[in-house]
Amino acid sequence: MDSIALPTAALGLLLLITGCDTTDSGVYTGCTDYAAVNYDPEANEDDGSCEYEIIEVVPGCTDSGALNFDAEANEDDGSCAYNGCQDGTESVLWDAHDYGVVQIGGQCWFSENLRSTHYRNGDDIAHLQASEDWSSTETGGYCVLQDEDIYFESFGCLYNGHAVIDERGVCPSGWHVPTDADWGELEVYLGMPESELLAVGNRGVEANVAGHLRGFAHWQNDLNTTDSVGFSALPGGYRGDPTGFIEPDYLGVWWTSDVQDDIFITRRNQVEDTGIGRMLSTPGSGYSLRCVQD
Repeated sequence: MDSIALPTAALGLLLLITGCDTTDSGVYTGCTDYAAVNYDPEANEDDGSCEYEIIEVVPGCTDSGALNFDAEANEDDGSCAYNGCQDGTESVLWDAHDYGVVQIGGQCWFSENLRSTHYRNGDDIAHLQASEDWSSTETGGYCVLQDEDIYFESFGCLYNGHAVIDERGVCPSGWHVPTDADWGELEVYLGMPESELLAVGNRGVEANVAGHLRGFAHWQNDLNTTDSVGFSALPGGYRGDPTGFIEPDYLGVWWTSDVQDDIFITRRNQVEDTGIGRMLSTPGSGYSLRCVQD
């Protein structure tokens, strides 16, 4: 078959239709990178025009087995939290109650409030339900909010400051009442700036630290609540001295073991708040307790 020579004008029209730039040597320029959004399969010489889709980095927990798995995250930020401790502890049986535990960063915490009525050596913690007994004591004691079984089941016991620092220990072996620094480590893990750690009052507001710690049960409402790491803080109220019981459903207060001149550092979580309070209290108050692993 005889070959057909195309006129120059016709050849130019053909190249225009194919969309490739060319030279007389048969070189077609364009984007030759398969990964580019404008990859040109007909180009045989890259001209530097490749364009790429920009993927926004969304940090978070990418492990679907974690308590705080984030389906929208595409880069793991090390924030994953898990039921059970890293050492394999799944729960802690202490003084006839089986406590749930949760691994949060490098710490393992009880995921519920303490309800023990004994010290670690087996001695009784004094049950000081009557107001006159509570106010007059200078030794460790506990009570139950309004002496109601339903509050004991939901929120555990309220302890005075003397019990917190009793050398016999209120937490089981291998666990302790968290220090101010223990709470601070938890708060920084949840996004609190280190510059706010030692301030008195609400801190970690922008990071919603309080909301990440709050559980969904018993609060007046769930505004700003995520319980993202399984800490499940509940509004167990407290006992003031001499003001008496403060009803549950809008706040909870927890002891730390840090005390100086009879003044304790505590933590307060209040409904709807995004910041968690670092407060100062006297030992005559009655607050909740958590235990953290040694």
